[in-house]
Amino acid sequence: MLEATSGDMQSSGYKPLTFLRQVASASLYPPLLEDECFPDDVKCKVKEILKHYRSVGGCTESVGVKMFRMKLANYLRKRDCGVSRDHDDLMLNGGVTEGIRNILTLLYGFVDSKQPAVVIPSPSYPYGIIEELGFKQISYELDEENCWASTTENMECAIADAKEKYALRAMVIINPSNPTSTVLRLNELEEIVKFTCKEKMILIVDEIMMYAFADHPTEGDPSYEQWKKETESRFKSFACKAKVIVDELNKIEGFSCPPMEGGLFAYTKIYVPEKAIKEGKRKCYNPSTFYAIQLLEETGILVTPGDVFGKEHNPHISKNHTMKSKPTQLSNYKTLHLQWHSDP
Repeated sequence: MLEATSGDMQSSGYKPLTFLRQVASASLYPPLLEDECFPDDVKCKVKEILKHYRSVGGCTESVGVKMFRMKLANYLRKRDCGVSRDHDDLMLNGGVTEGIRNILTLLYGFVDSKQPAVVIPSPSYPYGIIEELGFKQISYELDEENCWASTTENMECAIADAKEKYALRAMVIINPSNPTSTVLRLNELEEIVKFTCKEKMILIVDEIMMYAFADHPTEGDPSYEQWKKETESRFKSFACKAKVIVDELNKIEGFSCPPMEGGLFAYTKIYVPEKAIKEGKRKCYNPSTFYAIQLLEETGILVTPGDVFGKEHNPHISKNHTMKSKPTQLSNYKTLHLQWHSDP
């Protein structure tokens, strides 16, 4: 079976970056600092960590290790052209869901008898936690005809009626988008920030920030050349595979896949024949779910059906993992699709 639903790169054959693995290993087992195979910059990094955090695996401050927050604040200051960042304004979480939970817990509460609401993109990763915490979930449509772009026009349409019934507390954007792999342009980000300010909503940006990437080797460090080689090789591999997968999917009649700008997934529109839609309805499945089940049973390829991401009204969309799929395996998609269109 080919699992095409996970974003786990290591299960796809990608090895952890050497610098990160060495820092993590020596932090967990300090005697490795005596190993001559470990570069000096790795040892310095580990000693710095252990100076602030005496035993890796022990309890930390609830907002995250101070040293890591200071490093991250410095990284953000450099990234954002000198805009001031204070480490006391940063909180480190064990994943996006925990971070969103913390924010929404603070925001929860009825306002003028109105139920609180959170605005999210559609399609998007399913945020079950929003309704779990008592918020109404309001969806704004991404512009499919424009490579799934986020537009303030669509956001305006989504909240026009909603804000009469609900107290809009926050808006979520995902960058790069999951599942569409779209990357927001600077002007789009600026418009979204202005929009959320105008509507007095908290802006929640779902994106992963790794401490190690905020404090990686720089030119002149012993580990720099290997770090540069490994990261550049990985990015080139991602770009190459993404292009191959998109090109091959678009060769299949009835498939439409926009370019992948970021992320690990190809979000593919599949035109399902009417007879398959009727058969799916007979078995109480949405078309994209029925397609995904048939693909698994007939070819052993496991994909995520598009209706998981809030697109029940546009059921011919499915999602495929680009990093695990090979061009030769894509022939299975074509075989099943042609069979569906040719069977009486």
